[in-house]
Amino acid sequence: ADLVLLAFPLYVDSLPAPVIEALERIAAHREGQTTHKLFAAIANCGFPEVQHNETALAICEQFAAEAGFRWAGGLALGEGGAINGQPLAKAGGMVHNVVDALDLAAIALAAGEPVPAKAAAFMARPILPLRAYKLIGDLGWLAQARRNHALTRLGARPFKQVQP
Repeated sequence: ADLVLLAFPLYVDSLPAPVIEALERIAAHREGQTTHKLFAAIANCGFPEVQHNETALAICEQFAAEAGFRWAGGLALGEGGAINGQPLAKAGGMVHNVVDALDLAAIALAAGEPVPAKAAAFMARPILPLRAYKLIGDLGWLAQARRNHALTRLGARPFKQVQP
């Protein structure tokens, strides 16, 4: 392959442990090799602030350098929970920036070029207005609490220190 593309969900501002393990194995396998093969990454964050992806993409860039790949850049998605694993074609107009970013990145990567800054900028745009995303998230938590019979216990503080 001339291109390796890693897409992953963000886990505490980093890559999930199984992804890190896979990258370590790839790096060990490629030890001493340098090629013109491209390595690019897409980080998907559930938080509305896209900058949570910065550390993870920096880790990917460092991996590319140490494993002998040519870093082709990354795309950082915030508010990934709004997509919720559904195909982009079914997600509607709210993902038009995501689709545009992926299209631009695909064209560049297929030509052996890095991810364009314009693609990264499109991907970084919010999917929904911040207030709408937070409201939908709050409603989701309340629905989950209700399903688990915990709606009336959301404010509970079972480990709060009792003052003498």
